[in-house]
Amino acid sequence: PTSYPTSSPTLSPTHSPSSSPSGTPTLRPTPKPSVYSDTLCNRHGIIKNGNFLDSTYAPFVPEHADTTLELVDCDDNGGGCALKVVRKYWWSTIKQPVSTDCFETVGEAWKLTYDVQMSDAATGKALACTKTGSIRCPMVRIFTTDSAGKGVVDNVHPDWSGWMEDDGSGGVPWNRFEATVYIKAHWIGNQFMEIHFGGGPDTSSAMVVDNIEFLPEEIIIPPVGNEYSGVVDCGKDLILNGNIASSTYSPFISLRLPAVSTELVNCDGDDCALKTVRPYWFDGPKQDLPTKCFTTAGQVFKIQYDVQMYNAVTGKALPCAESGSIRCPMVRIFAKDATGRTIGVDNIYPDWSVWAEDDGFGEVPWNHFEGTVEVEAYLIDAALVELHLVGGPDDSTALVMDSIKMTPILVEDPGDGTTIESPKEVLAPNQIVVSPEAAACWKPGSELLITTNTPFTDDYQLVTVQNADPTTGRVTLTT
Repeated sequence: PTSYPTSSPTLSPTHSPSSSPSGTPTLRPTPKPSVYSDTLCNRHGIIKNGNFLDSTYAPFVPEHADTTLELVDCDDNGGGCALKVVRKYWWSTIKQPVSTDCFETVGEAWKLTYDVQMSDAATGKALACTKTGSIRCPMVRIFTTDSAGKGVVDNVHPDWSGWMEDDGSGGVPWNRFEATVYIKAHWIGNQFMEIHFGGGPDTSSAMVVDNIEFLPEEIIIPPVGNEYSGVVDCGKDLILNGNIASSTYSPFISLRLPAVSTELVNCDGDDCALKTVRPYWFDGPKQDLPTKCFTTAGQVFKIQYDVQMYNAVTGKALPCAESGSIRCPMVRIFAKDATGRTIGVDNIYPDWSVWAEDDGFGEVPWNHFEGTVEVEAYLIDAALVELHLVGGPDDSTALVMDSIKMTPILVEDPGDGTTIESPKEVLAPNQIVVSPEAAACWKPGSELLITTNTPFTDDYQLVTVQNADPTTGRVTLTT
């Protein structure tokens, strides 16, 4: 890799939970885990952006010109928002086109769920619901076509006998939409499917929706970590196959198929890099992390990888910024409970102020990601922890990644002399860490020639040792 940041990575931001309703949703049954399957259709379903991440509701769109959409209750740390929908007619709410690629078996049971508030848009007063009549309950309509190309609509109603109209404090309560849907023959292989989220009175009703999912009924999140837990050494590296060797990128998987493509590139024998092309910044490859390694609050792990980022259509290298339409690569750590619900999200950004957009030869340069995550209670309590390698612009971005690591930072605990994973002092931009033997040799005033080699060029920088500490290996340099 040619471009390594010269300044130290930022400390991990304060953990923030994922987007959740501001009130406590009622009627939220606890899913019962049954079969663990690692297929993407099982793990992620077919709804995109059901938590309304990154301050956008795309690819949801309004169904009618009179319908207005607004993101509300947004988590400033990237956990997501809820979506408020104000419309004139019960059927004119929001819709999303979806892929039917995950439907394989007629009669297979899938679960359609989301959290919903329903109120009068003018008064803000909570509304009651009945399954029919002028006051309607939230419902879902699934639009497809039959073999002759004729439109078909399947209506989905949950059991609203327990609808809550009052949250006990005069506010609008959250209710939980949950219905079992059985796969129909004309859905399988169909090139057209739209899911419409409707219902409620005709006159100026407001709905706030969040946490929309359409998954197989068999919950797949294992209650005890993941199958790789037994082979990971927590004291060395939590990532398996981070060098993308043996001509496979397993156990990395794509977050969503078929929207996200993943392939091996730059192979030298069986040693490769991992390339992903995806439509949204929050898509990319992921790997489950061993929960057994998150045991002590205050443990710190360093996450590193080398990355190229470019436009998948033009092949042109991309710039990056931590916010806005052009984004930088980042890491997200998701913690989930035994039912598969997200209980915490940590967004990890390095210092990208030295991002290289050009390697000097018109090629896409390598940049180096380096950031840290500190273990908090939500990681210790999690049944499943996922590492997501994401970031970059939303539109047709390619990321190529290699040398992926997640290693503990070790220091002495001054209390009893035992070694635990906890924070080291962050290196200053002009500091490096070397072996104690090297630090003992490099006296103040010593001159060092730092060389960076790439397949295209050799870069040199002459520096002077300001001071060196043989006990820690820390060396401070000056130019």
